[in-house]
Amino acid sequence: MRFLALWAVILVTAILSVPGPVAAAPLETYGHLPSLEDIALSPSGQRVAFVRTKEDMRVLAIADLPNTLLVRAPLGQVKLRHLAWADDDHLMIITSTTGMPFGLIGKDTEWEQLSVFEVSTKKLKTYPDGNDKDIRTVNTIVSYPMVRHIGNDTVLFLTGLWVQDTTKLALFRINLTNHTQRLVRQGTDATRGWLVDAAGEIVAEDNYYEQG
Repeated sequence: MRFLALWAVILVTAILSVPGPVAAAPLETYGHLPSLEDIALSPSGQRVAFVRTKEDMRVLAIADLPNTLLVRAPLGQVKLRHLAWADDDHLMIITSTTGMPFGLIGKDTEWEQLSVFEVSTKKLKTYPDGNDKDIRTVNTIVSYPMVRHIGNDTVLFLTGLWVQDTTKLALFRINLTNHTQRLVRQGTDATRGWLVDAAGEIVAEDNYYEQG
């Protein structure tokens, strides 16, 4: 795995470099932030994803090792927080933005979003999608996704938000294999999170009450 990670770093330059004459780097270059933000190896170790930054612009690249480029896609000026593979076909991309979602009232704060890139279809989708017909939800996450492999399916359990008079936690079940989403549990003002086992069952719920 260390060899693959080293090879991935070398591969970044080969894939994303711009051809042309080589000039000496100006002195200020050495004070810049790293141009390579993140590297993630797929579970099999045969596929690598990485993001290269030039000023405020970010470019996502996905390649089959040792040197076959599959995807090169601009991400724009997003704040990249994390890259991780759910399986060899689905790359999770966590970004954040500062502000307030449409329709909510309060102070600007930082919100995290999860997008999943499906390599086989080259499609990017944000989860949860906020399209539940029976309840108002927000397409943001408040904790790291729980990845579970149930049968032949890859399933994500996401802690997001639903809206009543205030925002409350909600647990979503996202099946990446058949592209379905289901609201599993609506939390209350006291809910702080859930734990899901390997079979996809909720085995624990954390609640905090200020007064006993």
